[in-house]
Amino acid sequence: MDSFYTQMEKWRLEMSGKFLARTTALSLAVVLAACGGDDGSAPIVNVGSGGSGTSSESPTTPSDSPNTPTASVALGTGSSDSFVEGQINAANQNLSAGGITTLSLSAVDAANGNELMAGSETEITFTSRCISSGESLVNTPVTTTSGLIEVEYEANGCSGNDTITATGPGGATAQQTLEIAQAFAYNLTSNAPEPSSIAPTGNATTARPSDSVVSFNVVDETGNPVKGAEVSFTLSYSSQASSNAEDVRLDSTSTTSGPGGTARTRVIAGEQNTVVRVIASIVREDGSSASTISPPISINAFVPDQDSFSLSIDTFMPNAQFHNNETIQVTINAGDRFNNNNLEGNTVVAFTTTGGSIENYCVLDASGICTVTWTSADPRPASGRVAILARSVGDESFRDLNSNDEFDNGEFNPDSSIVFEAGEAFMDFSTDRVFTNGTDQFFDDNGNGSYDGPNGVYDGSGCLDPDTQNCTEGPVTIWAQGYIVMASDAGIKATLTPSGNANEYCVTASGSTAGGQRVPLPTGTSISFSIEDGEIFSTTSDFSVENTYISANQISQCILAGQDDDLTTTPSLTVTLTPPSPYGGAPIERSISL
Repeated sequence: MDSFYTQMEKWRLEMSGKFLARTTALSLAVVLAACGGDDGSAPIVNVGSGGSGTSSESPTTPSDSPNTPTASVALGTGSSDSFVEGQINAANQNLSAGGITTLSLSAVDAANGNELMAGSETEITFTSRCISSGESLVNTPVTTTSGLIEVEYEANGCSGNDTITATGPGGATAQQTLEIAQAFAYNLTSNAPEPSSIAPTGNATTARPSDSVVSFNVVDETGNPVKGAEVSFTLSYSSQASSNAEDVRLDSTSTTSGPGGTARTRVIAGEQNTVVRVIASIVREDGSSASTISPPISINAFVPDQDSFSLSIDTFMPNAQFHNNETIQVTINAGDRFNNNNLEGNTVVAFTTTGGSIENYCVLDASGICTVTWTSADPRPASGRVAILARSVGDESFRDLNSNDEFDNGEFNPDSSIVFEAGEAFMDFSTDRVFTNGTDQFFDDNGNGSYDGPNGVYDGSGCLDPDTQNCTEGPVTIWAQGYIVMASDAGIKATLTPSGNANEYCVTASGSTAGGQRVPLPTGTSISFSIEDGEIFSTTSDFSVENTYISANQISQCILAGQDDDLTTTPSLTVTLTPPSPYGGAPIERSISL
């Protein structure tokens, strides 16, 4: 049987010969026409696009000419005398789990000696059991203008025999059967619970159910999905869970992975507030086991609300620009709509950052507090400034003016100084505290593909009558954002100059990023003034860079100093700057004569 590439060369030579013959016939027709012929004479060949037939002043297509034979498409391998109808050639018919092979075939004109269907478009569609289920990947349909077709087939969870059928115009078909080895379960990955925060049994609403679907993906040793693997599930309780929270249950403790290797179970809430996870386990072919644990699922009655959700940072300008593994603590304080602490373990807070790295979540304790660690590392924004975002599931805020324990119109925003709603959360890459389209990344809660700010409507569990009050039942994402500077102890520039006020002298200093951007010196940098042949009038001469976020790209510290009683000398004022650990360089000194 001719190979695919031999067929390509044969087709090229045949088409070359046909072109030469057609050109010769056309030349003969022109010569004869030049010799004469009356108006009724018919040319020997039709020089239009329709092949042989009656003359026409404009080109005709084969469908326009009643004498043009209609192509009869057949699919198979080879062409002309070597054509075998109904077959697809496979480079490898026996595939390993997740294996790849090449399928090739020809589309020929059965009415024209099984010549390749060249010069016109022929569309071929591939189908099979595994292609239809998504367990095998093939680019289909494909279009050929040469009559030769080649596609790649990839087993993506398919096992056993898979018969591939290629279908062309007029119902022409060809087939090939591949045998794909069984994939064996080797590992599991977890997906985010849907949703991640649910209400206790008896407290559910249409917007906030009491159950959550948890799914896992079973994969083989090469990372391909495995269908038909036995997966078992168990519950894991948070260390902060209530001791009587074991009324939470799973609707199934085992299942078989489906197409794509997905295995699901459902967590059904009990009556207590708690945080749970699901552990999924498999048994490998060698008898060993593998397991993974889902992200946390929070079961809670009263969730935190927006105006009770705040973020604090213990170090605003860490020495992080050129030092990895410098850490700061980021803390969330949260309360419910009564500003009471949320019950221990009933709220999960997720964190993201625009620079460095941060722990991905924490669970509120009995005081409504939880803390994560931010660590200096790449990426380091060019500006040196980093936003840290904390998000949770909760309510917007309202003030219950008539004390009926539910939202009524007019109670949403009576105090403009308090943030009752915040709109969709966003990562403030521009660090300007407002959403910037094209720069900042938002979290699309409503899935409409665009950022939505506050909607002016109360969304939360206090909405008991959405039909008559201007509210929805929620829940919504509540969030807070804090900012730090990845300060620098490198490329320090410092100047000591008079301020313009009597006897006042100020030092200004900054460090540099790798890109040359000026940034403040780190929190805790020592600033010490000394004077020779003069006197410091300020009550102290030793300072340090304060622990605060500053928008300026440099720090500044001033002191009062001047001449002492000895008027025959000229005072010299010196400032010494020493950045905090892990700085290992010499102190930076600047002096000025007064």
